[in-house]
Amino acid sequence: MRGSRGRAVLALALLGAFGFLAMRPAGGFFGRVSNAALLPARLFGPFGLPTRAVEAVRFSDDRGSASESFHGEAEFCERLERAVLRSAWPVDFELREGIVAIPGEVDARGGSRGRDMIRVRVAAPDEVHVGQAVVSGNVFLGRVARVHFRSGDPPKSTWVARLLRTLRLERAPARPPRDAIDVALVTGARERVGALVLPNPEDKALGAQPVRLVVGGVVPGGESVHLAVHTPESSAARRGRVVVLEPKVPGAGGRALTAELSVADGFTLGVLDVLELERRGALGRDERGIVQEVLGVAPPVDFRAGLNQVLILGEGKRGASRRSMRRSNAPATAGRWVDAEVLFIGDGCPWRSTLRVDVGSRSGVKRGAAVVDGARFLGRVARADAGGATIARIVDPGFELVALASPLGAPDAVPL
Repeated sequence: MRGSRGRAVLALALLGAFGFLAMRPAGGFFGRVSNAALLPARLFGPFGLPTRAVEAVRFSDDRGSASESFHGEAEFCERLERAVLRSAWPVDFELREGIVAIPGEVDARGGSRGRDMIRVRVAAPDEVHVGQAVVSGNVFLGRVARVHFRSGDPPKSTWVARLLRTLRLERAPARPPRDAIDVALVTGARERVGALVLPNPEDKALGAQPVRLVVGGVVPGGESVHLAVHTPESSAARRGRVVVLEPKVPGAGGRALTAELSVADGFTLGVLDVLELERRGALGRDERGIVQEVLGVAPPVDFRAGLNQVLILGEGKRGASRRSMRRSNAPATAGRWVDAEVLFIGDGCPWRSTLRVDVGSRSGVKRGAAVVDGARFLGRVARADAGGATIARIVDPGFELVALASPLGAPDAVPL
């Protein structure tokens, strides 16, 4: 009786372990062991599962019955991509002559400063330098903090990390791509930028004057993100549009101390607002809070999740910004795609949605690569080996990706 109960507990434990591994593929040493153990099943799977013919028929029927739909979707994707690339350029004004604009795409968020740092991929990293202004549309975002291919070797690892890598229990950290740069957002606690408050027309008619101030960081305790205001030259500023204004200050040899940021003059930081924040007293927890008025700037972009396309501004030759604009408005060409054929279902768990295809690492397929059918996105490569690749479909549990939404009835609107 005890023996049967022990075997039942062991079976449940193994079932739970396999179920956990099935929800998310294991990596590193355990991933290689599981791949080697399941290699026979993957080799003989097509002969034992009738799914290969079913999948082939279903995919061929979809392509044959919807060729016109695929053509329309391809045109829609190209139009949408062009609209996204144009969204980084100013709308209300043109860049001044002599300003070079290098397009970039936000790749990730994070770094040594947490959420106040984003990683941007640019087409011309040789032309980017630390301190250059970064904008999106009419909005100032921050400045270049690091250009990775100029930063030298990464810091040395600890002996524990080296031991784990020797035992192949951990992989060495991947070097950032050569075209990657880090941008410090103006929301960072240490970031500052000179600004000017432009009064509203009705306030200007009453004699209100522009007010200089410094903007950087966020107002603590607020329900929404507001940029913090520092050292305003007058307390009369209560509302108005806030724009960047950092005049060149002559330094040694006639050089400008803020030459890199001065190219962003006129870009918007947001709208000046008066926030009423409740500060709790120091006498006790039950004491009523004290309402304090604090100046803040409401940014027109969502710094938490709304950054996609950006421009890195610098000084250069005449006409260079227009050439960059023409280069950035060209959609990416469909290159380096590998044709694949579905072999069978890639996972035996009923709640997973994966496929096995006949091309793998020998054909250059890597983990994370996109998988499409015409203009339709199917999923990404979950794992790749010499015998093929396993595809996690878009409906697979835990699958996520960044998407674009085009407003209905407004094909020329900026995508969301």
